Amino acid sequence: MAVWAQKPKKEMKKPVTPPVAMKETQVYLGNSLLSGGEITKHQFDSLVAQGLKTDMGVGTVSGFTFSYAERGIFEDSVGNPIERVELLSEVCKGDTLPAYLKSSLVERSKRGDTAYFEHVAVRTVDGAVVPGKSMKFVLTK
Repeated sequence: MAVWAQKPKKEMKKPVTPPVAMKETQVYLGNSLLSGGEITKHQFDSLVAQGLKTDMGVGTVSGFTFSYAERGIFEDSVGNPIERVELLSEVCKGDTLPAYLKSSLVERSKRGDTAYFEHVAVRTVDGAVVPGKSMKFVLTK
C-alpha cells in the first residue's frame, strides 16, 4: 500500500502595513493662543486656572501630565549658595489641574520656574482619542 504525504498549502500572508502616525492636535493654555514659550507669572496663574483648550470644533482635552520645575537657591553646610530644582509631576484627568494644585501654584510660582504639559490626550467630536502637542512655559517677571 503506497501512502503519499500531501504538501501543506502555502497560506497567503497579508501585507504588513506600517502604523500611521497620528497628527498631534494643537493645544492651548486657557482661552488664549499660547502654546509655549515665555509667559509672565500673572498670565500663567490666570490661564492655568482655565485649563487646556483645543481649536474650536476639534474636541476637548481628556487628560495630560503636568510637570513643574521650581528653581530655588539653598545653602550648603558651609553657607555657599546652591541652585536646586524641585520637580513636581501629576497625571491629570480632564482638561484642568486639580484644585489643590491650582491654589498651590498661585502661591509658589515665580520667575525662572518651568511648567510642562505633556502626554496630552484629546477626545475628538467623533469619540476618538488623539495625541495633543506638548507645551513648555518658562515663567518671567
